[in-house]
Amino acid sequence: MEEAPPPSYEESEAAHRQASSAPDTSKPLLTLVSMRDADLRNELYKYIENKFCYGSRFIEEMILTEIWNDCAFVYTLESMAETRDYGNKIVAYDGWIEEGPEDDSGLPPYHWEVPVQVPTEFADNNIVTEIPHTGYIKQCLRCYGQKEHKCNYCSGEGKQPCGRCGGDGIDDDGSGCIRCNRTGKVWCSDCEGRKKLACSLCRGSGKLKHFDQLVVTWKYQKCSEVSNTSELPTELVCRTSGKEIYKDQGVTVQPLNFPNNRALNEISARLIASQNSQRDVRIVAQRHSVIAIPYTRATYIWKKKKGKFYVYGFQKNIYFKEYPQQYFGCVCF
Repeated sequence: MEEAPPPSYEESEAAHRQASSAPDTSKPLLTLVSMRDADLRNELYKYIENKFCYGSRFIEEMILTEIWNDCAFVYTLESMAETRDYGNKIVAYDGWIEEGPEDDSGLPPYHWEVPVQVPTEFADNNIVTEIPHTGYIKQCLRCYGQKEHKCNYCSGEGKQPCGRCGGDGIDDDGSGCIRCNRTGKVWCSDCEGRKKLACSLCRGSGKLKHFDQLVVTWKYQKCSEVSNTSELPTELVCRTSGKEIYKDQGVTVQPLNFPNNRALNEISARLIASQNSQRDVRIVAQRHSVIAIPYTRATYIWKKKKGKFYVYGFQKNIYFKEYPQQYFGCVCF
């Protein structure tokens, strides 16, 4: 006979609402896996198969006093947080200007009003763009509009000392230097004798473009929190498999409103409020999800001692604070 699929979170919530108009803490929040006495003992036998210092008598003799099937919940909130910074930028004029003051075509927009394309991927990103109506042209600060300047290497002489003879014009053996023809000078390696160089600041245009540059940065932010774990360690819950029972995405998202899961609702509201209240930051995309991790908490009595263990995740991992029947001097990993 084909096994029926586990109920959805919405179906489980509807069942709770039909049973009672108020949350009932005596009932599990959601059951994805339902284990019984025989199921638990079978999983424990598998658990100790390769643990030679764990005894099986405990599994045979223990009395299970309570079996609680429930779920832990991992809530995850992801956001794309946008920040904007701007400042004056100077570049070589290339013959183009975007609606600068000289055009008298409009006022510069506030930096948060400059339209940009928001990336669709939830990942760090940034763009650099010019703020419209801020550009203007001025004479180059270095060459004063001459498009070139005196060569700094040769101080505008067009020549430099000969490297072969050290500028003396004579070789070590007393003969005339054949490289500089006894002059002690050779053509400058930078300007090649022209005495001037094209201005590197304006790139030979004689003009500079001044404008306000906008830097838009998107920072990916992610935070998660776990609830309803009983005494099951959070790090174990986060490392195991579960089922995604809720997912939503938008420019911003609203806090969860599950009727019978107040703790999860409060986590969602707190994390969303924290991310959305950042100073000088605009949230441009947001998504959140809930993953349910099934677990069974079993309470037992063995040799007049009480204890509990957990079977959790769809892999049916086992967790004991300390296994009750361990052989002395044996260490299990």
